[in-house]
Amino acid sequence: MTELFIKIVNMSIAASILVLLVLVMRLLFRRAPKWIHVLLWGLVAIRLICPFDLESTLSLMPRSEWIEKEPPYQAETVVPDVIDPESVVSQFPGTEVSTPIMPPPEITVHRGLNLNVILPTVWTVGIGGMLAYLVISYLRIDRRIRDAVKFRHNIYTCDAITSPFVFGLFRPRICLPDNMDAVDMSYVIAHEEAHICRGDHIWKPFGFLLLSLHWFNPVIWLGYVILCRDIESACDERVVKEYSDVQRADYSEALLACSVKRSMISACPLAFGEGSVKSRIQSVLNYKKPALWIALLAIIASVITAVCFLTNPDVKRNYICRIADDAFDIGAVDAVLDEPFLDDAVRDELLLDLVRENYKTLSEPISIEVQFADDYLYQGKDAIVYQVRAVDSEGFACLFFAYIQPRYRPCSTGSERPFPFLRC
Repeated sequence: MTELFIKIVNMSIAASILVLLVLVMRLLFRRAPKWIHVLLWGLVAIRLICPFDLESTLSLMPRSEWIEKEPPYQAETVVPDVIDPESVVSQFPGTEVSTPIMPPPEITVHRGLNLNVILPTVWTVGIGGMLAYLVISYLRIDRRIRDAVKFRHNIYTCDAITSPFVFGLFRPRICLPDNMDAVDMSYVIAHEEAHICRGDHIWKPFGFLLLSLHWFNPVIWLGYVILCRDIESACDERVVKEYSDVQRADYSEALLACSVKRSMISACPLAFGEGSVKSRIQSVLNYKKPALWIALLAIIASVITAVCFLTNPDVKRNYICRIADDAFDIGAVDAVLDEPFLDDAVRDELLLDLVRENYKTLSEPISIEVQFADDYLYQGKDAIVYQVRAVDSEGFACLFFAYIQPRYRPCSTGSERPFPFLRC
């Protein structure tokens, strides 16, 4: 559970960077078609849900992992008091003690909070609370529209609701108040049918499920709120793009009449008058067909964003790797590192590339054997020197020393870090 939680946190932090970028791009391309804004939020969704790490040299993500290991759990070795048999003999003459003197056992005592258990547990409870809210909201609405009367096709009227909305995932229904004005009804139905055609009745609950998974991240909450607004704006744009000025004014009046005031974030339903009604009315009244070049530029920017921010940086580019003359070809050594900075998989990949670059006479496949490794801290930088034996498919072998140093190491090493489990 702890590994899964750390994986989710890393995914959430990376998605937060993409959320902030999407907010900036929304401002830069505010005159672009609104469906492109929703498309950008789709990139965020991919980042939030994709468990696979796609590495690319074009990636602009600062790093692939922000938390690299479990939070510390302090352990202390305690040696209990043991009665020495000789002291018993000296205090009580004539007493024979045949028990041999055994070395006292060591007992490990854990002190402090076990964050490895607490944090994943809190995260799991939070997910349960979010899902419970989703289910309860769905059941309450379903109960309210149980007595709805069919108007036509998938359109129903109900006297228990005050605003129109789309309800349902697989068989979506348009629910209208039974006292709605006929003119407003035509615009509302057009809007809700556009929601169904766009699949918004599926995407909004799906976004809420992702929010439930990353509920601890306030940036994701902000992204979900803006997503809901962009969904409504994109739907408005789809409906009014063929309307005249008079029809847009009537559509705005219908928006105002059906406005919904919500104090809480919802996963369902899709209400006609939700979101920032004032800004939606302004957008409808001031609507102008976006220029083709703006739309093309926004699409190109979206593709570039996907390539650069849906991938992680190539791990190998973060290290300086070369052949060392001997095991001490690293300058003045200040101390031995408290903890290594390189895992075995990345190490083997780096060493194999180093062999292929410097020993081109070896034939594939080449096997790598690390005979020893020394971790050093020198001149304020980390370095590892490996003694490596490489053997090719024909049995030819070479022995050399490899020097590996992180290219980027923004924070200090050792146990003085404020958060030791955060990767530097």
